[in-house]
Amino acid sequence: MAQKWVVYTLPERDFRVLFPSEPVRAPGNDGSVAFRAQFESGDGMVEYRVYRLPPAVQRIGNEAQEIQNLLQARLGESVPVRRVSEEETSTDWQRYVFEYSRAWSINRLVGSGGRYYHLEVFVPRGSGYAVTQTARDFFASFQASGVSIPGLAAGVGQKVETWCQGRTDAFSRAFCEYSVCLQGAFAQDPRCAALLKR
Repeated sequence: MAQKWVVYTLPERDFRVLFPSEPVRAPGNDGSVAFRAQFESGDGMVEYRVYRLPPAVQRIGNEAQEIQNLLQARLGESVPVRRVSEEETSTDWQRYVFEYSRAWSINRLVGSGGRYYHLEVFVPRGSGYAVTQTARDFFASFQASGVSIPGLAAGVGQKVETWCQGRTDAFSRAFCEYSVCLQGAFAQDPRCAALLKR
């Protein structure tokens, strides 16, 4: 049976995103609110997270440093957080990768409406290509105040099947198809209409 994804819309309606299951909502000590959902992959447990940060006081300049600070503050000083160099990861799409607790943390920051959202996918270290690609789809599915993250524009003129043809396992392929279908340009695609009404 194909993976059924949850199109989650925050009750406050300031963002929506795809999760592999209904997320758990929990307040953070720093005034943020965390939304988390897990999926058991062949490589181990993968966790998808959105942190709705407190209203921004100022614009964030160095995103990588800010993400590292956020991770370190949540984990405490006893857990080292190391930035993974570009030589260790592919640079074909924009994200920041850190290592802690013998796992990789794939991250992106999104600013919208005077607030930042921290998106994180926590994967076992050395996870396969298919699992790490779901982080790209997770980020692409995120829409804050009606504005989605750039990243799918190049595929607007293509069919959903074409955009996701490189995904070889059902888990990552389903995530890709859902994330593409959430983009306005694909709203009338018959495959998307069938997928999103399941």
